[in-house]
Amino acid sequence: MVKNNEQNGYRDSEELLSMQDVCRILGIKECTLYSWVSQHRITYIKIGKLNRFHPLEIKRIINNNTIYKRE
Repeated sequence: MVKNNEQNGYRDSEELLSMQDVCRILGIKECTLYSWVSQHRITYIKIGKLNRFHPLEIKRIINNNTIYKRE
């Protein structure tokens, strides 16, 4: 994992997630995540040839796609 800095609005203690990390967290296949990246459906950070993801972005995706039960 790679650490980010405060210039991007993230704390140094927050580690960036790899493609494999995100796939495991979201329960999706790597080809799905590659598709989202190529379609710019998910925010990512390009470091050389690697794509990295901020944990807050992944939490946002989870929160935006959570459907709550009706009372």
